[in-house]
Amino acid sequence: MTAEKDSKEWKDFLEHTWSIASKAAGGTVGVVASIGTGYPLVGALTAPFVAVNLEKIGKELISRRLGAREEQRLGLGVRLAYEKFKERVDRRDRVREDGYFDDDGSGRSAADEINEASLNAAMRAYEEKKIPYIANLMANICFDDSVDRPTANTLVDLANRLTYRSFVIMKICSHVDKLNLVKNLHGTEGSFSDPAKSVICEVSNLIQCGMLVMKDNDDTNQAYGLMGLDSVNPSITRLDTMGRILYALAGLSEIAETDEVYVKTVEALRMPLDEGVHPAAPPFA
Repeated sequence: MTAEKDSKEWKDFLEHTWSIASKAAGGTVGVVASIGTGYPLVGALTAPFVAVNLEKIGKELISRRLGAREEQRLGLGVRLAYEKFKERVDRRDRVREDGYFDDDGSGRSAADEINEASLNAAMRAYEEKKIPYIANLMANICFDDSVDRPTANTLVDLANRLTYRSFVIMKICSHVDKLNLVKNLHGTEGSFSDPAKSVICEVSNLIQCGMLVMKDNDDTNQAYGLMGLDSVNPSITRLDTMGRILYALAGLSEIAETDEVYVKTVEALRMPLDEGVHPAAPPFA
């Protein structure tokens, strides 16, 4: 395939997926016209966005067989990552200059690796409400030189594996003191009601993977240990170090408090405990 034909195929693909994503988002995107031969989306962003080099990744992706829904997700991911990147460049935020965009000797850069992982995560996100936050993560890493390559890979992997409700739980835990959630004094008060148990299971998973921590306030280093689901105390569950990083870079603060999943999750975490009732362990099969 010649370079000219290769670039045209990428441009045609991007125009197609961008069109799909624009219709899905209820708007139009005029920036496709700024796609130049050899460099995607140059227009308003010029060199900084060229450094992100989505074209290289896109050419590889279009060589695969994608379903219509995968194309839509990919188009939406590209569009939203572009918009977040442009928003930050327009604010005159400084793109990182620590070698993140430089060839590491393998023909790839850290940016190539992280952007490929991010777009693959967006493309495969059956929970499509996650895509804006995956796109935020991809774009914001380009401006934060405190996030090294291994950490960036960990963050993208977490964003890929976590559910949308986990994102919502992280938003809730970012301002837990304002929500009057159920208080469970470290497993001594009873069991969670049935509607809350699936949420508590997810909270427990987030604690175990280091995204959340149970402690009385953000200023203390003393954390409470997790000993089964009934030891989860929603009223003091907060973002831990990695949770704060993912929360900031993925822009989880943008989750609306009117979001249906947010509302139902807060309701579940406010349900009173079934006092003194501890379910028996299920019998072995």
